[in-house]
Amino acid sequence: MRSVLMMLLLASGSAGIARPQDPAVVVETPDKEGDSTGAGVSFTLNVNVDLVELQVLATDRAGRHVTTLDAADFVVTEDEIPQRITLFRQDDLPVSLGLVIDNSRSMERKKDRVDAAALSFVGYNNAEDEAFLIHFDDAARLAEGFTRNPEPIRKTLGAIRPYGQTALFDAVSMALETIGLGEHAQKAILLISDGADNASTRDFGSVLEEVRQSGATLYAIGVFGNPSAGREAQPVLEALAEAGGGRAFFPETAEEVPALTLRIAREIRDQYTLGYVPTNPLHDGTWRSVRVDVRPEAGVPNIRLGYRHGYYAPED
Repeated sequence: MRSVLMMLLLASGSAGIARPQDPAVVVETPDKEGDSTGAGVSFTLNVNVDLVELQVLATDRAGRHVTTLDAADFVVTEDEIPQRITLFRQDDLPVSLGLVIDNSRSMERKKDRVDAAALSFVGYNNAEDEAFLIHFDDAARLAEGFTRNPEPIRKTLGAIRPYGQTALFDAVSMALETIGLGEHAQKAILLISDGADNASTRDFGSVLEEVRQSGATLYAIGVFGNPSAGREAQPVLEALAEAGGGRAFFPETAEEVPALTLRIAREIRDQYTLGYVPTNPLHDGTWRSVRVDVRPEAGVPNIRLGYRHGYYAPED
């Protein structure tokens, strides 16, 4: 598949604005598949615009990932106005990852499975990936900052003991702030919890708005041993994941969590990146609604697309 890679000095994640500090943008077009010359074509041009990037996952009616689409197969509209796709790629590029793990007392019996799942998630990925670890009980704590080595994360997870209540909203807010410091354009957060928030200083509405403004894809796994906790927490996790352009999963037992984290890791690897320069050039801070479709000519009936459905325009 032909891939176009734009490298910007400042780039966003799932659906954000890339606002270059230096107007130089390098556009690199690798050789077509089967060309063994290794002689790609690159050039430099000057731009003075913003770029919106979308991470899009395509699945067929059976839930299998569709990875054979090209740029011409997609249609992107912003506020119902068609946009011209100027960036397209579907490569295994490095990702900035955030692990956000519930460490409250109720997680005690699930801890070993959840820890193993978290480690398999960071271990599945590109060698250039970076990851951080936040755990939360009565409060949220950045236990390990960004690292390319999963060993410190493994040791920290092993040393943590379940305690206290559930400051989930504070942990998500901390994760969004931390992921913004990541060096890679593509960013993803994995949240694993077993109950509703009962200890945060932030409320749901404010954190949901932070997720919408972030450029990171947010995935959530709810491991509910208590049905009442699940009834309260499930809609919250679903709303956070939807706002973050990801998905929420609710396994019946903790034994299913490792398989789910590997599934999420594969989803991140199989996403398309679509980029466009908005026809609306205003930096007015307004919400821009985004829609992505696949043309019928692509020949994939009943295709489903997962992506972030909008973003806030920057403000000058």
